[in-house]
Amino acid sequence: MDTPERPIGYWLRHLDTLIERRFAATLGDIGLVRRDWQVLNTVARQPRDRAGVAAALAPFWTDDERDADGVLSDLAARGWLDLGDPVTLTATGRTAYDGVAERIGRDRETLTAGLAPGEYAEVVRVLAVMAGNAERSLAC
Repeated sequence: MDTPERPIGYWLRHLDTLIERRFAATLGDIGLVRRDWQVLNTVARQPRDRAGVAAALAPFWTDDERDADGVLSDLAARGWLDLGDPVTLTATGRTAYDGVAERIGRDRETLTAGLAPGEYAEVVRVLAVMAGNAERSLAC
């Protein structure tokens, strides 16, 4: 693998594409995609109203995907979400979430294999600093 010659943008885009493919492989047999997981995980961590779910996930959505309301509706149709205020997992949704979280956890272990303790956290910290720098420079 040739790492030094390629810029960070290449690796960010490449990794995101691979993560998307991994989600498809991991969740496709149960009819879920990455955005479904993101909604489930967001609601499981902190119940929010529909607008709050959409706002939390806005950076992940592209124009060619179902919007947050579509994902919320689909997950509610499965019986996994109660779309009250706030949106919460149902008992069936909690069971489904736990199973999906286990699958995602295995993928995360695969993705981070070979990293020394703390390296993942450091990569996330560095990327957060870089994103903050970019946001501040664009706010001018």
